[in-house]
Amino acid sequence: MSEMAVEVALICLGIYAGIGLAFAVPFLMWGAVRMDHGVEGSGVAARVILIPGVIALWPYLFLRLLSGA
Repeated sequence: MSEMAVEVALICLGIYAGIGLAFAVPFLMWGAVRMDHGVEGSGVAARVILIPGVIALWPYLFLRLLSGA
């Protein structure tokens, strides 16, 4: 039973990370500038560094982007 629970948890984590990665790419290209104008002049390397954080926090960033904040 515990192996099945671990397997389900890993599948859920993979789905969460996959959705986060799919969100991160367009967010870092266009959405981040709408939320923080300081990102506008940043290069590709700076945006690549932000990818893990965007993947982890994508639900919060998505809701914040929708609210226009």
